[in-house]
Amino acid sequence: MIESLSITNFQRHERLDIDFDKITTIVGTSDIGKSAIIRAMRWVVMNRPIGTTFMRRGAKSTSVTMKVDGTEVSRIRGKDGKVYKVNDDTFRAFGADMPGAVYNAIADVTFLFSL
Repeated sequence: MIESLSITNFQRHERLDIDFDKITTIVGTSDIGKSAIIRAMRWVVMNRPIGTTFMRRGAKSTSVTMKVDGTEVSRIRGKDGKVYKVNDDTFRAFGADMPGAVYNAIADVTFLFSL
């Protein structure tokens, strides 16, 4: 189960923290970043979108951290390139591929986003 989400400099969101429960509803007016939350989650679990167009204008780095079943998985793009973190372990990301250790940590959630 997804427990929490932290977004930094991703599209409209300079900083956003969400704690999830069994049912979490995201509501709001048009153009405030609801879809960006879903895109940020896809960026972590599917390495999509690729490129840098999702980075907040003027930001030098962006990161998204999801806590899934007690494991923190982060996707970071910044001066050190593209990396994933699973708890305290760091993995380099290349192209559209996701390191195996990252995939294994969030396989159940990845399935939900591939539907």
